[in-house]
Amino acid sequence: MYHRIVATARDVRVAASVDVVDAAHRDSRDMFRAPPEGLRARANALDDRRALRLHDDERCVLSCDAAMTIGDDDPASSAIPGELYITDARVAFVPRDPTSTSAYACEYRCLALHAISREDDRYGSGGCVYCQIDGGADAPSASTTTNADDANDDEPYDEDDPVTAHVRFVPKDATTLEEIYRAMSEGSLLNPDPDAERFDDDDDDEFLEDDDEAHAREAALERLDKLLVVDDEVEALMKRDPGRFED
Repeated sequence: MYHRIVATARDVRVAASVDVVDAAHRDSRDMFRAPPEGLRARANALDDRRALRLHDDERCVLSCDAAMTIGDDDPASSAIPGELYITDARVAFVPRDPTSTSAYACEYRCLALHAISREDDRYGSGGCVYCQIDGGADAPSASTTTNADDANDDEPYDEDDPVTAHVRFVPKDATTLEEIYRAMSEGSLLNPDPDAERFDDDDDDEFLEDDDEAHAREAALERLDKLLVVDDEVEALMKRDPGRFED
């Protein structure tokens, strides 16, 4: 004994549309990945001693006197003196401005690159720590600001073409250069980008899912072929009027 199943063209169209919607949903996840915030001014970020106010469970790994330069302007005129903080959650800079309560900070997921650079003599014989920060940067000097907020918010974030700020930190004591680099490296290891890991995992899963789905679809079609029985009367109607069963 078997069940009679009559498959129409409409059934096939509905099944195909579901596959298309699923594929579009998978593709849309990459398009709307949250953009990095960059190096941003944080109001009321200082305590009574004008030191960086740490978040709950945040640990300061290193702090030192330093100058910050954003962009490629001459550091002799555009460098901003202040205090550099490397914590286990972020990189922050507090300008030496007694009227300000702001700090400039970025999370490690925005720190795309950091390295010791001694190629530019303008930063002294000791060199600087050069950083590329995805998402742009705010700075006390408007002429050196690269602001991610100027971008079109309706545009999906493109990780291959992000708004990037080039920031250099020059410590007052050149011997701390290696320590700053190691502290940033430690912070980056402690804070891997969760979005990057999630999307990498999704990409791997999609390859597996595509392969599994193909086998499952073939198996389902084979089972359907075995069950599918078309009555002689229905078959005759289909031959005479192929469009009869489309709706």
